[in-house]
Amino acid sequence: MKFRYRKTPDDTDPSKRWIARPILQVRLYYGRNHQDIHCLVDSGADDCLFHTSVGEVLGIDVQAGRMKRFAGIAAGHSVDAYMHAIQMQIQGFSDKIDIEAAFTDSDWVSGILGQSGFFDNYRVTFERFRGRFEVTSRARLRLSNISLVHRQDLEEYGIRESFCFGLARSFDSIQPATHYRLSLTRFMDGNPLILVLSKLLNEGDFGLLRHKLLNLAVEG
Repeated sequence: MKFRYRKTPDDTDPSKRWIARPILQVRLYYGRNHQDIHCLVDSGADDCLFHTSVGEVLGIDVQAGRMKRFAGIAAGHSVDAYMHAIQMQIQGFSDKIDIEAAFTDSDWVSGILGQSGFFDNYRVTFERFRGRFEVTSRARLRLSNISLVHRQDLEEYGIRESFCFGLARSFDSIQPATHYRLSLTRFMDGNPLILVLSKLLNEGDFGLLRHKLLNLAVEG
């Protein structure tokens, strides 16, 4: 999914009023509580960091977590943060991921998406010259690694590979799957579509996607 860079006030250079940054809206979960927050996508950060106030809204006893010191955040100074297990969901994606995030009371931190928790679950492609960046989930990447043998299986039954990618995208972006439900019904009569696709999804560990696929077949 592609996102636009967002203009934010530049606090580091008085000569500049705005700076374009890769900002994502995410929803954080802790138990039954959740909170939406805009975060900087920062490949230079080791972990995902959020302000203590976010943790308090979620109902987290922040200082009860494991303490970890981060350097190079507050104008070159180190800051203390506390680690907690939470869940996170990116805007436009249906899946939640489990992460260990840090919470700090430093005024220099609002929301940062770093290597651990974010970059190890998503591929991020920056295109600053175009003012945009793309985020792709690991599940989507696994689907792109379908073996040649399975590609030939699909072609044998007249099923285009783009159909599989489209189906995956419909779940990733929470879009209606009506188009793909209709496509499924076209192949149901006497065609082992479900067997072939289930084999693909099982090999790629697509439990949720397989479940949805079978539901579409039944509903169709």
